[in-house]
Amino acid sequence: MLRVERLPEILENVLHDGVSGAVLMTTEGSILCSKFVPESDMTETTLAAISSNIWGNLVLANPDVNFHISKLDEGCVGVTVAGRGHLVVAYGANIGMLRGRLEALSGYFARVFENIADSQNA
Repeated sequence: MLRVERLPEILENVLHDGVSGAVLMTTEGSILCSKFVPESDMTETTLAAISSNIWGNLVLANPDVNFHISKLDEGCVGVTVAGRGHLVVAYGANIGMLRGRLEALSGYFARVFENIADSQNA
């Protein structure tokens, strides 16, 4: 089961080695939780807006897409699926670190949301 109070702690685990922010959000752009290092130049609303826009355009062009990284002037934004209807987004300077952290968060949240759906259907 997903304990809401643990979400910031889970996201905070990825904030090192050049990853300065992470957001768990719905595919429609609603922010469920976010965590950023204090010196980050990105805010949760800016990151969610950028990610939602990128993801919406990608899915229109290719509904099977499940991961994307975009290079911005000040860093990189990575977006990936985290269970049905949810996305995990990360911001940072290192593409390799972003990808690894996003894959870990994506797998974790996909299992959590699947367990929640299974328990509601039981």
